[in-house]
Amino acid sequence: MIILIRSTYIFFCLGNSSLISEALRHYQRLERQNDEETSTRKLDKQNRRHYQHVKECKFRPIVIEQGVTQKIKATTTNHHFDPIQLRRKQCSSTLIDEDLPIISNCNLNYLSSPCSSSSGFRSNSHSLSNQTSSVSDDIDISNENLIKRTNIIKEIYKTEYDYLGHLKNLVDGYLKKMRLRTELFSEKQIELLMGNIEEIYDFQQSFFQLLKLSIDELNPHESLIGKCFLLYKEEFKKYSDYCINHSLSCIELVKLENNITYRHFFETCRLQANMIELKLDAFLLTPIQRICQYPLQLNELLKYTSYEHKDYNNIQQALYTMRDVASYINERKRHREYVEIIHKWQHTVECWQ
Repeated sequence: MIILIRSTYIFFCLGNSSLISEALRHYQRLERQNDEETSTRKLDKQNRRHYQHVKECKFRPIVIEQGVTQKIKATTTNHHFDPIQLRRKQCSSTLIDEDLPIISNCNLNYLSSPCSSSSGFRSNSHSLSNQTSSVSDDIDISNENLIKRTNIIKEIYKTEYDYLGHLKNLVDGYLKKMRLRTELFSEKQIELLMGNIEEIYDFQQSFFQLLKLSIDELNPHESLIGKCFLLYKEEFKKYSDYCINHSLSCIELVKLENNITYRHFFETCRLQANMIELKLDAFLLTPIQRICQYPLQLNELLKYTSYEHKDYNNIQQALYTMRDVASYINERKRHREYVEIIHKWQHTVECWQ
């Protein structure tokens, strides 16, 4: 249409240069106006399609923090889409902050990568879980140690009680009755058979009473028994005489039991005292077993006694003390055996001469 108008207008103005120039300028204005209208229609059509797409989309906010979600909802609700305004902004390439929802970089990162928050939470939870598990393990170990310490305390008390019963049987059930039968036993025989068992029985009774008072019946794991062994350190050395004499006692007992009269006497003593079914030689062995048992029990007790426990140092010293007692007994026994060997050798030499 413009071309037709242009051709007609030029033909009409032929021969008149001023009119031709005016016609060309008029044509150029019409052409620019037509281009602008065409461009505007295309842009408006695109914007309407974009607006229709945005209108159909459903806004589904990610609920992360209540404040952030409410802010996004409020900003999006109050924002009205204007195609003409959008076109102007696109043409000017300018972003106006108040026309868009306000989302901080922190929240934007939170929205763009929700898994990062989840992984961080899992990492923190895992770290907290490890700490909780470690504390729980420490508590379990501590409780287990308390239970074991309680059991060892009870074992020490129980074995000491039973041992004291065996000593009572040796002294009251055998020794005192042997002294009444002077026709069967001389003082030398009694001393050879029983050693210093009566002396051991006396101090073991005192030791047991102190041990009993040192045990907390309500909370056995809090018991303080280390001092008992420290106070009776010198008394325990009396076991050395008994241990040295024990081998001679066994020899004498074998000789006596070859006689039926002595066998009947020993069995009668056992039955009258209502003792367990053990022979006299088994009862005579119990003091040696007991003195060897103390270091073992104290070692176990120390193992399950915490450094903060009030009795830790005393238990440690008691363990060293009873080990020293055992070493002292062994040393004296070796010395006694060495002396006996020398005496036998001298006797052999004298007989040979």
